[in-house]
Amino acid sequence: PQSASPVLRDLAFSHDSSTLWVISGDAAENPPGRRYPLRLTALKIQLAERGSAKSFGVLSIWRGLDLPHQAAPVALAVAKGQPTASGATARVPPANAAVFITVHDSKLLQLARFRLDRKAGLRQAVKMLQGISPLGTLVRADLAGRGGQLFSSPTLLGSVDVTSDSQLLLAAGVQVEARAKPLVLRLVYGLTVARVFGEPRPRFLPLDEVDPESLARPFELGEVRAQP
Repeated sequence: PQSASPVLRDLAFSHDSSTLWVISGDAAENPPGRRYPLRLTALKIQLAERGSAKSFGVLSIWRGLDLPHQAAPVALAVAKGQPTASGATARVPPANAAVFITVHDSKLLQLARFRLDRKAGLRQAVKMLQGISPLGTLVRADLAGRGGQLFSSPTLLGSVDVTSDSQLLLAAGVQVEARAKPLVLRLVYGLTVARVFGEPRPRFLPLDEVDPESLARPFELGEVRAQP
């Protein structure tokens, strides 16, 4: 926890398993007051051959870049290809792959220290949440430095995935209702669905209300995966 290096927040394999994508940056485990850039790193996996068998061999840093977003990373997903005019999805090399990252304001990392089962902790959380907008952001990036903010959301965003045709994004998250008088912190768990190309038009699909204290912060909101 006292390391001078940023914490690795999430990782994902490329479609051919030759590249491992890693996102790092601000995290609750970092020393207080220490800030880190939001960084995307690609690791190359070289297979080791032993006769007719293959196994994972050397793992080495291939490329990396700091993204122009002052935010804490939550999760990432890698697009499996690029849609074509015919409606099919063409595979793209890892160097051109689109990576989607959910992030939030680094101030929200302090929620991990609040006792949400007590009124004092609830008041602290409500005051913080009322002062931050948007609560969640989804960023698109690649190793060439292209991309940027895809959309912002009043929803805390967690795990993210891309459909196999690279047309839709799915992100787990919670909508937040925070009021000081009367003291209310209400969280509704659900999925945010957005388009990858064109206007994202994110839609939140509510599933169920959850107890604030039941959430691991920040922000383990379950895993979402799109069926291949």
